[in-house]
Amino acid sequence: MTIRHFSKHPAKKYSRFVFLLFLSIYLIPAVVILLASEETTSSVTSLSQAQATPEPEYSVTVLKDNQKKQLDLESYVFGVVASEMPASFHIEALKAQAIAARTYIVHHSLKNDPQMKESYVTDTVSDQVYKTDEELQALWQDNYETYRNRISEAVEATRDQILVYQEEPIFPAFFSTSNGYTENAEDYWTNPLPYLVSVESPWDKTSPKFTEHVTFKKAEVMEQLKLTEDALLMIRTVYTDSGRLKWIAFGQSIFTGRELREALGLPSSDITVKVVEAEVVFQTKGYGHGVGMSQYGADGMAKDGYTHVDILKHYYQGVDITSLSNLR
Repeated sequence: MTIRHFSKHPAKKYSRFVFLLFLSIYLIPAVVILLASEETTSSVTSLSQAQATPEPEYSVTVLKDNQKKQLDLESYVFGVVASEMPASFHIEALKAQAIAARTYIVHHSLKNDPQMKESYVTDTVSDQVYKTDEELQALWQDNYETYRNRISEAVEATRDQILVYQEEPIFPAFFSTSNGYTENAEDYWTNPLPYLVSVESPWDKTSPKFTEHVTFKKAEVMEQLKLTEDALLMIRTVYTDSGRLKWIAFGQSIFTGRELREALGLPSSDITVKVVEAEVVFQTKGYGHGVGMSQYGADGMAKDGYTHVDILKHYYQGVDITSLSNLR
C-alpha cells in the first residue's frame, strides 16, 4: 500500500498562492499601462518630429533667355525689387515693393499650384522684371554693395509677408508714377477689384516722369490708328474721375485711353491731344497704367515719414498683411 505524505505546513503553501494572485492582479496591469505609455510617448515624439520638419521651400522658376532658372522665394523677391524699383529709394518704399513683389508671385502661382509650392514666371513686365546678380553688378557698378545691402535689408525685414483681402492674396498692381491720383481697376482693365480703387497721390509731382510731350508726324498717327486726315480734325474726349482718358473719338473711330496709350507707346493714359500743322502732340501725365501702388508715390510717402505698412494700406485699400506660412 502506498502511503501519501502531506505537507506539514499547509498555511505556507496557501500564502504562496495568495502572493502569486496578488502579482497577477496588480503588477500585470501596471506592465500593460507602462507599455501603452511607452507607445504613446513614441507616437507623441514622432508627431513632434513631424511638426518640427520645415515645409519645402517655396520655389520660383523664372524663364529667362529661354532658360529656366530655379530660385527660392526670397532670392526671387530680391531680384524683382532690385529690377522694378530704383535701389536709391527710401528703405520703407523698398519694403513696400518687396511685399508687393512677394504677393504677386503667390497670387500668380495659385492659378497653377493651389498648394503654393512652386510658380513659373517670365523675367519681363508681363510678370515681374527679374535681373540676375551679374546684371545688377553691371547696372549698379560702384554702388553695387551699397544697393545690394539696402535691398537685402528690405527683403529680410519683410520676409514671408504678403497682402491679402478677405484672407485671399491680392493682385498687387504697381507702376512708376501717377498723375496725382491712381486709377480704378475697372477704368483701365475690365473688372473692378475692391482694393484697387482711385486714391490721391500728390507725392508723384517730384517724379522726373510726371509730365512728357510726345510728338508724331500726322502720317504716323494716321497709319498706326488707321485714320483719315479729316478724322484727326474731329477729336472728342471723355476722362475718368482720376483725369485719365476714358475714351477718345477721332471722327467715327473710338479708342479707350488704354488702347491709345498702347497703340502709340505713350507713357500713360492721362493724355491730351493737339494737332499742330503736320504734327500731333500728345501731352501725358504720369508713367504706367496707374492702377495700384505708385512707386514714386511710395518713395514720397516714405520721405514724409510714412512706414511701408502705411504705404501699402494707402494704395491697396482694405488689405491686411499676413505671412505666407500662415496662409499655407
